[in-house]
Amino acid sequence: MEPLSLTDFKHILTNTEHNLLQQSVELLGTEQVTIGFEMGAIDEMARVSVALNEEDNIGARRLRTVLDAVLEEINFEAPDFEEKNCTVILTKEYVTEKTLGLFANRDYRQYIM
Repeated sequence: MEPLSLTDFKHILTNTEHNLLQQSVELLGTEQVTIGFEMGAIDEMARVSVALNEEDNIGARRLRTVLDAVLEEINFEAPDFEEKNCTVILTKEYVTEKTLGLFANRDYRQYIM
């Protein structure tokens, strides 16, 4: 089985029915927060997913890990936003910043006996 490509991840993020981005938009909408994703942000999420899958290939499930890292702070703070009905647009730079930690903790030597 071939690993998913950058194009595959982008397609899964944007063109599948009930995709993760759409689910995130709807979920944050319940807090009166509108989120949007620049194309660069979507590209970066796909790129990070491919890079992380090179070492431990879990397929499309990797997107959940990446998206959770990207939205963690927003999801946590959304109920307390002072201004409701606000809009947050995610950029490539924001995605890069929020996913750096996913690469930092990849030392598995501690699990080897």
